[in-house]
Amino acid sequence: MKLAKRLHSDAMYGINNQGTRWLVVIIRTGVSHARMFAFSTHGGKRQALAHAQSWRNAILAAHPVLTKKEWAQKPRADNTSGVPGVVCGKDKHGKPRRWVAQTWIAPGKILSRSFGITSA
Repeated sequence: MKLAKRLHSDAMYGINNQGTRWLVVIIRTGVSHARMFAFSTHGGKRQALAHAQSWRNAILAAHPVLTKKEWAQKPRADNTSGVPGVVCGKDKHGKPRRWVAQTWIAPGKILSRSFGITSA
């Protein structure tokens, strides 16, 4: 196996060559999991890569990628309604005018429904 840079291969997912070490960085749900594997302390470039891949695989197993449904149901930082996919539409003065519910249903397709707020 040649150790050339293969930026998008599965074997090198999350692993970067830093010259004298491999750097593994995996981010899941906003948490960064990172570790370095120096060639000098792991038996050389190939052995360090094997250690890096093993560690990376353990992290991926412990922290799997969210499903589309899980990702859609995760509240965003800018969500003020407390309900994922629901936002309050306000006028230029900041007064609430409508509730908007939306969800992603396919690439480039969003299903959206707006509900007006009437003043009493």
